[in-house]
Amino acid sequence: MSGEVNPKTVQIQLLPSRAGWEVYRLPVSQFNIPTEECTRLYSAVRRIRDALVRERSLHHEAFIQLEQFEEKEARTIFAAHSKEWIPEIGLGVWPDRDPPAVWTKEEFRSAPPGERVRPLMYNVFQISTTPAARRRAVEVLFRFGAMMEILTSLGPDSLFEGMTEELLPPIQDPSYTCFSYYVPLLEAKTVTAAPIEQMERWCRGISVYIRQSFEDRGVLILSRDPIGRVIEALGAVPEDSGKTSWLIPDIG
Repeated sequence: MSGEVNPKTVQIQLLPSRAGWEVYRLPVSQFNIPTEECTRLYSAVRRIRDALVRERSLHHEAFIQLEQFEEKEARTIFAAHSKEWIPEIGLGVWPDRDPPAVWTKEEFRSAPPGERVRPLMYNVFQISTTPAARRRAVEVLFRFGAMMEILTSLGPDSLFEGMTEELLPPIQDPSYTCFSYYVPLLEAKTVTAAPIEQMERWCRGISVYIRQSFEDRGVLILSRDPIGRVIEALGAVPEDSGKTSWLIPDIG
């Protein structure tokens, strides 16, 4: 997948999917996102998100993906806003991968010298206070590539209950069964190949899922219902006759 975009636009690609959900990718040149590129990309994602929240009466939840939170500057910003955001810790789960578990002796013995052992867990932090705080957290941390957002018709308690009921049972290691909530971590190659039954289970309670994905070098937007009209309302111009790629103009 190309990461190149016109300097005055943001590219958004519709990926083929088996799931009945729409799967979009907005490519980035790198994480951390360069300043000018980040401004355009954040603006496009924010406009899509806010239009969907407004038109479909959805609630907005925001999460920080701790394993993608590598920069010292990002951690400093996070710490400075902790009283405003009151982050609640949960566990991110890759539903198509092995359940989280502690390292084994064999993993240590077989690990190549100098290579990192797999992460023990993928912690996430929910911004638990006001809608304004959630939007602000996404804005100030967006360039670091650590944000995930969920749009839902449910309240947070019902959303977390449904996701936990789906994601917790496969986890056998008791070290990972004590979190207050569990949330899916999804990448493009997984969701584009998933049958609709799997997507409905993984995304229980979710209407729209937005994730800054290091794996895909871009921002993923997954939507249960079509959002092409919303994208075109932003002035997006199709790049091809099949409408699988658009250029969203920068509004400054």
